[in-house]
Amino acid sequence: PPPPPPLPTPTGLHLANVLGSGMVLQRSPAASRIWGRAVPGDVVAVKIGVPGGVAVAVGNGTAEAGTGNWAVRLPPIAAGGPYSVVIRSTRPTDPIITLTDVLVGEVHVCSGQSNMDFTLAGVFNASAECAAAEYPSLRLFKPQRLASAFPLFDLSGSAVLNWTHATPNTTCGAAWQTTLDRSTGFSAACYLYAQELHQSLGGIPIGVIDTAWGGTPIEVWMSAQAMAACPNHTSPGPTTANTEGDHPWSETASSFPSESSSLFNAMIAPFTPMVAAGFLWWQGESNARTAENAIEYSCNQKAFITDLRIKFDATPQLPFVFVQSFPLYGNLSQFQPYPGGGGDTLEGLSELRLSQADSLELANVGMACTIDLGDVGCPFTWQHNRAKRQCTHRAALIARAVIYGEQSLVHRGPEPHSATWVRIPHVRGPYFEIDINFTLFGSAGLFRAPVPVSILSFEVLLSAPSHGPRDRRDTDAAAGAEYWVPATVHPAEQCIDAGEATIKIGVTSFFDDAAIPLTVRYAHGAFPTGIVHNLEGLPVAPFILVAIRNTSNQSS
Repeated sequence: PPPPPPLPTPTGLHLANVLGSGMVLQRSPAASRIWGRAVPGDVVAVKIGVPGGVAVAVGNGTAEAGTGNWAVRLPPIAAGGPYSVVIRSTRPTDPIITLTDVLVGEVHVCSGQSNMDFTLAGVFNASAECAAAEYPSLRLFKPQRLASAFPLFDLSGSAVLNWTHATPNTTCGAAWQTTLDRSTGFSAACYLYAQELHQSLGGIPIGVIDTAWGGTPIEVWMSAQAMAACPNHTSPGPTTANTEGDHPWSETASSFPSESSSLFNAMIAPFTPMVAAGFLWWQGESNARTAENAIEYSCNQKAFITDLRIKFDATPQLPFVFVQSFPLYGNLSQFQPYPGGGGDTLEGLSELRLSQADSLELANVGMACTIDLGDVGCPFTWQHNRAKRQCTHRAALIARAVIYGEQSLVHRGPEPHSATWVRIPHVRGPYFEIDINFTLFGSAGLFRAPVPVSILSFEVLLSAPSHGPRDRRDTDAAAGAEYWVPATVHPAEQCIDAGEATIKIGVTSFFDDAAIPLTVRYAHGAFPTGIVHNLEGLPVAPFILVAIRNTSNQSS
């Protein structure tokens, strides 16, 4: 991309416009930062303290030659406030900048597409949620939705919400009792996440930034450097105007930017000097319109996370929590069907979930699985979910365990680690019995949703011997020589296995001698059913796993 045009040389003291009265600074052990611009060479001093009292932190910085950029690193400050922040330079003509009602606590950045943009007034039990949204030390910041061809120092335009405290009007919009209002409301997911953290951390101040835009693919949120880290970038595919009813989050192809990096530049870059505790991300459906783009999402999201950690105050372990795509119901015509898979199996959505989960390879990354939280009757179109409290509760559990050290807190569902198979003679052909072994987190046992066992979402890929083993992304049906076949689960009762963390499935082969090893997949498709979870209700995430032959217990 072309280099950004140089900013005019500053003629006086300027504070970055994402900072201001009412803001929250990150508490100790982190060292917060205040930044802005001034005449090159001028020294800028920052003092934070109780109004009229002793300072709790002071710091100095020098405006850089050429740019005039300055930054002051404050010593670590314990949670508390309200404080005043006084900023002055050595230039006698510069005004003194004074900020008031500044708190010190935890800062989180929230971003993504429409499920992050979705305001509190649209959630389940919205009237009660909005009426209870009164938290003086929970502060909200929301920038305007703007794009840029190059990274911005300051936000363009004034903020929609500028470090205001959470109230029914700021979270749900001024007319929340009668009208959904995206222009003034706040992200439901971001608010509910912050609210749970605020309560679980004993009421310390929380500052959250809602920088989201519905309908956007991940590429617009990635910096130029993040884009360069992934070798392949196909178009996310065409989008269509939503015809399922007017709603505050409706997006059409012309209503959001599609240029790569344009929203990173305008809506994330101005915040990157900030010291933050973590990042909450809810995005993906706009990258699931083709299977190819969904597979590329694996590299894209990992590059996005790695780059954020470089950009945000060079924090290599910045915690990143994301919400995995939930089951989607309704008009799915804009998504590419999986060849041969049937009307409810859409390869883009299934590949997206697998690609999202690939980011768990990175340290300090957590995934809130919501594969059991589809919203069949959502009036705000099929790609949205009103169960924001349930979804973000799972994200908050991860934050409490990963960021805040509640190690005993159950914050993830069971995870498969291996699978073995035995071949058993059968009157209809070879019968394969497969044991899938799980690591449990929390109470012992695996439980399934109360649906007929025949639709529990396990399938086995059966292949002719000439095809050999399949890798986790190979879903081509070559000349009818391979099939994903629904598997039977044993036993049929709701508690699948309360002791050994193993699920036993079985399938009859179409071939005299199927290729081995066998590939098993779970919860594939746009809206899978029969989800397995632990006693705490946290589900097993979709997976594809290769089963190996169990030579110690072979029937044939």
